[in-house]
This record gives sequence, C-alpha cells and structure tokens, in this order.
Amino acid sequence: MAEGAARPARGLLQRDPARRWTSRSKHCRSPAPGCESGLLNLYLTLDAFPEVRDTLARLKQAGIRTAILSNGSPPMLKAAVQGAQINHLLDAVLLG
Repeated sequence: MAEGAARPARGLLQRDPARRWTSRSKHCRSPAPGCESGLLNLYLTLDAFPEVRDTLARLKQAGIRTAILSNGSPPMLKAAVQGAQINHLLDAVLLG
C-alpha cells in the first residue's frame, strides 16, 4: 500500500524544484535507489500535531462542521487521516 499510495505524489518531486532539492540535499544525501520514494512514503505515516484531535473534538461538540482542504493525493490523505486517527472527527476531506 505505501508504495502505491506515494506514486501520485512522485509528480510533486518532479514538478516542484524546492521539494526535489530538499529530497536530494537534506534527506537523500546519496543517489541511492528508492530514496525519494522512501521520503514520500514518510508522508503516509505522519501523525497530526498534538492539539489537532482535541481541537477537532471541541469544534464538533460546538456543532461546527470540520474538514480538510488539501492538494494532496487521495491515497496520501486517506493514509494521513487514518494514521492520525481523526476520521471520526471530520465531516469532509476535500481535494483542491
């Protein structure tokens, strides 16, 4: 799943010089095969900031609808929401 989920994000490295530079200079110091895909796969396991769950829960309790608006790929967002365990606190995940 991780490899397939990161596949749409590979275009980000190809289209975005800043991301490409970061992947090559900071995290991928050698031209090792798989380094960029390994970096992209890390996005699939990122946790939410500590205050996110509590803030979303308070908003929901107050009757305010919650959502994520992102330009990330659907598989990446699905993994992020599930990994952060916030899916039950969101009314929508919107892609831009």
